[in-house]
Amino acid sequence: MSFACRPDLDGAFGVVIFEAASEAAARAYMESDPAVKNGVMTAELHPMRVSLMAGR
Repeated sequence: MSFACRPDLDGAFGVVIFEAASEAAARAYMESDPAVKNGVMTAELHPMRVSLMAGR
């Protein structure tokens, strides 16, 4: 699994981009985040197509 993450400049939200084996695996990972499970943060899954990736 590959990750890229960062908060926005005013701290209102964060973005995490990662590669998963399937949409189901990505959703399971997202929903298992302790902050999401405990209602501290919300999460949305947005599947994307990789356009350019170093080393591939």
